[in-house]
Amino acid sequence: MLAQVEEQERAAFLRGQARGMGALAHRLSALVEDLREDLGELTASGAEAPAAQATARLADLIRTINAAVRADEMGRRLLEPREPVSLAWLVGDLIRALDREWRRRGITLTIEAHPETPCVHGPLGPLEEAVSALLLNAGDAAGQGGTVHVAVAPEAGAWVSLRVADSGPGFSPQRAGKAALAFVSSKGDPHPGLGLFLAEMVATTLGGCLILGNGNGGGGLATMRLPAAEISE
Repeated sequence: MLAQVEEQERAAFLRGQARGMGALAHRLSALVEDLREDLGELTASGAEAPAAQATARLADLIRTINAAVRADEMGRRLLEPREPVSLAWLVGDLIRALDREWRRRGITLTIEAHPETPCVHGPLGPLEEAVSALLLNAGDAAGQGGTVHVAVAPEAGAWVSLRVADSGPGFSPQRAGKAALAFVSSKGDPHPGLGLFLAEMVATTLGGCLILGNGNGGGGLATMRLPAAEISE
């Protein structure tokens, strides 16, 4: 039975890694082709515009390579031993690290944790990075004087949900379906949009999902659903 569970976990990991690396490989291939065209124009004309375009493409290429390295590293970390992890505890621990900076920015935080929420089962490090990405994304979206609401609760069918809502502009209808892809970010070029991408990689590998959308009152809403850890008798 244990061997079967381990095989299922490995298969889920391989599917998640293949999806993530496939997207990055496609991005890398497109950038190489664009860079080749820009360099061809630069050689032919000697103009400044193609040179600037080539420089930008090269910078994007470097970011893509770095992203591929990070995705591969995360994939390997997801093979680390799994253990019961309380998402409520994890959120509280991460919030303590963010508290000073968020207070400085005037961000108001509320936390709602259901007392009977079970643990989830996974490697602590990747789970910590995934939850941190959701919190940091919400804080950035909320901005100066904004609000962030975090809720951890059990769901029917032995699931645990973590919902992170912010008072920012929210996801556009197009962005809601793509925000968890690498390089799709609302924060501009300095942020390559990897946080939610890696968070989704963690969630899907552990048998869950990451759902992005908007709350009823506006603002972004990220919901991570993970299977509840089985309780040993």
